[in-house]
Amino acid sequence: MAAVRIIPLWLTIVAVAGAAGLVVFLSFSLRQESPKNTQDGGAWTSSLLPDGWLTYMGDVWTMGYPADWSVQHLTEESDGKVTSGSVFFQPVAGVGSDYVTIGQERVSLSDITLRYQDVQPTPTRDAFLFAGYPAVKYTFTDRVEYYISYNKALIRILTTHPDNAEVDIMLATFEFTN
Repeated sequence: MAAVRIIPLWLTIVAVAGAAGLVVFLSFSLRQESPKNTQDGGAWTSSLLPDGWLTYMGDVWTMGYPADWSVQHLTEESDGKVTSGSVFFQPVAGVGSDYVTIGQERVSLSDITLRYQDVQPTPTRDAFLFAGYPAVKYTFTDRVEYYISYNKALIRILTTHPDNAEVDIMLATFEFTN
């Protein structure tokens, strides 16, 4: 009579948990993929870019925005924050409102975490992938700030209109170019 070999219960649990973890990881990774972009006559286009929208190309990133929005380059420091090199997007009719501002921070993600740990009221903090790179999102009562780690740089995106449909599309078309 042949001997029956019993696999320990703990080994079965570890194997099932590992397989389930792999399925969840692959599923999440596929959903976090950046939009596919094409080159058409040297112009960047995104599959998410609505008809009639324009494209802004920064040094290391690109993003779509509505044709009736203005783009301004900020070159000053304000409120102790470095804004040199930042780009500000707003509807032409929305003067004076921070719809979307994108710039590079001169600090690390750890410094940002320390900066906001004692802020009151405490913002909600979420870690995730943004355009395929590690990011942290801070949700305040009056704004949302995204910090994306990209090639030893920290890119900051701020919006005071996170529920605006056009802002959502703009963020969905954001992509790093290098």
